[in-house]
Amino acid sequence: MVRGLVHHRLLKASLGPWTLSGNHRRNGELWLTDGDYRVRLLHGFSDDHVPPPGSNHARRAYYRNLPLPPAFQVPAFGPENNKLLILWRVGPDGAPAFRVVRTTGTWKFGTTAEVDLDFPLMPTADELRKLRFEPQDDSIELDLPDNEEMGDGDGTGGFSW
Repeated sequence: MVRGLVHHRLLKASLGPWTLSGNHRRNGELWLTDGDYRVRLLHGFSDDHVPPPGSNHARRAYYRNLPLPPAFQVPAFGPENNKLLILWRVGPDGAPAFRVVRTTGTWKFGTTAEVDLDFPLMPTADELRKLRFEPQDDSIELDLPDNEEMGDGDGTGGFSW
């Protein structure tokens, strides 16, 4: 019922370059495209939940974007790297909240989702423009050798110049 109502409202709304795509008759699909990006609207049951792709081969293929390169640049999105999910849920205050997620693989329910982008969709375009990408390396563990492990005490590794 919710998907049908959303589909009906999106058909009547001005979406700019975005249009509805997919086959709504097939289980109420809610897909959008602007010619460059493809977006599926799905329901998440918690703030950090990303629905797994399941066993459907087409859905699993959709979830497999190539991971973004370490030096993130917008051109890294190419024709096969432009599939996004918009996850919606209704918050405790009754207002809908949306997240944009870019998946890079497949996983099973209850395990960690494979994503490389996950950010809230802001209520206005101005707020979204102010959103900044700040890479975090908190989860990266690097085991750098100290001076003694490099070969000698001065950290040159025994090299002489």
